[in-house]
Amino acid sequence: MLMADGNKHLITLINKKINMTQSEINKLSMNDLRRLNKMVVEAMKVSKKNDAKAKRKTLSIGQKVVVDHKKTSGKVFIISDIKVTKATIKEQGGFASYSVPLSMIEPYCY
Repeated sequence: MLMADGNKHLITLINKKINMTQSEINKLSMNDLRRLNKMVVEAMKVSKKNDAKAKRKTLSIGQKVVVDHKKTSGKVFIISDIKVTKATIKEQGGFASYSVPLSMIEPYCY
């Protein structure tokens, strides 16, 4: 998927110069920049999905959690549903529910 035939030249270039400077990046053609951007975005998506899979294994429905966000500091939530990359949580003692990315959820351990 990441190594399509049209990207082999660019992948070779990147493997040789993984620490490209801004001036070297500026020398790339628009097509090369588009392919590079597509590959980086795809790599980020794969990494996020893998992180979500690992996080999902540590969480369970009914578990108390906190959310890493300034608007929810000090609040404890309970997981009511876990999806592929998000979880539905309810504030402990409250009625509102929120759909939150798994990457923002941490187990409650206070």
